[in-house]
Amino acid sequence: GVAFPDAAKLLGIELDAWRRGVLAARQRVVFVVPSTVCGAPMGAHALWDEIAARLGLDQEETLARIASSPHALLAERDASIAPVAPVSLLELPEGRPMWSLPGSRFARDDVLHTSATALDKLATCPLRFVLEQHAKLRAGALARVADGPLLNGSLGHRLVEELHLEGAFALEEDAFAARAEQVLEALVRTEAATLLLEGAAFERAQLVPQLLRGMRALFRFLRENGWRIAAVEESVETSSSIGTLHGRIDVRLENDIGKQAVLDLKWGESTYRALVEGGRAVQLAAYVHAIRAGNGKRSLPPAAYFALQSGKVITADERIGAPKTLDGATLGDTWARVERTARAVQSSLRDGKVYVAATRRALPLLDALGIPEGEQAAFHTTERADDACKYCEHPTICGAAWEGVR
Repeated sequence: GVAFPDAAKLLGIELDAWRRGVLAARQRVVFVVPSTVCGAPMGAHALWDEIAARLGLDQEETLARIASSPHALLAERDASIAPVAPVSLLELPEGRPMWSLPGSRFARDDVLHTSATALDKLATCPLRFVLEQHAKLRAGALARVADGPLLNGSLGHRLVEELHLEGAFALEEDAFAARAEQVLEALVRTEAATLLLEGAAFERAQLVPQLLRGMRALFRFLRENGWRIAAVEESVETSSSIGTLHGRIDVRLENDIGKQAVLDLKWGESTYRALVEGGRAVQLAAYVHAIRAGNGKRSLPPAAYFALQSGKVITADERIGAPKTLDGATLGDTWARVERTARAVQSSLRDGKVYVAATRRALPLLDALGIPEGEQAAFHTTERADDACKYCEHPTICGAAWEGVR
């Protein structure tokens, strides 16, 4: 059953919290009460009734004597609370292009245990890497219910995982599609219950057919190219210039002659298409290096993103069998570029220079690192400077957040 909290106890806790503020005062207590809330007039402060009762005060007479209007305070006609002194606005500081720290702090940056995402951050915004990997800064741990693309992608991941675990990909297509619908219905109830809330019918009516079409597209892609799912959410690791990278491959594929491939499941398409075309698919590059390290073969296996929303395979590698192959760098070249940039950044860190990606005064990272323009094509970089800020939790530290309101 449901146990409701004791209302009297909750009110007592709230009252104690209000009282603590009053009892902590040494000289004066100032109660601030808005005149209206949502258009409704407000009475005296919640604690004022108790204070007046305990002191035996005439509330009306006392309030008339001690209450102050904010308009009178700002017009300097009432200094009973505090003298009002006009001050000029202070300019917000400019974001720095570079931070300075002792280089000794980064002497052992080649033995970290981290992820491909961290390697990408090092090669695009060194300050973000330092704040997260060295200062260990994280956003506050507030509980958050997933929604939108985050919820859609998570649900798609779980659907593929459950269908694989029960062997559904070995069924014929119609039987597979029917089973996918049943599994998705169960997952919505247990892991995406927000889609069952009143008002979410439209989102649910859009998402369910999209995911089922995506599952059919995945099934057909596997069958047409002779792939089968060998593992889902498989833990892997590989070495890099910053130490050991750990990760989890969404889907590892195998065929009848023992060849392997990687599918990284994503909800949308455009972001990952740009990564592949720009030679910036660092996560895929790390995964295929991890597989090669595990099987001891010389060549890297193929890899692709799979867009759950559209059912499209996004890759620049013909070997995986996608209906359409994009023009883009090989994952071997992608890896070489990001490692080359990471080593250049590590050298600057050991010199005590922590560059910032996208403040107004910041240079493009490769320029700041002193890489000649003619050699920059061999290094990893973002298409735009502020691409490095995507999903960053520290814009108020570097200054990017407040530069827009200066």
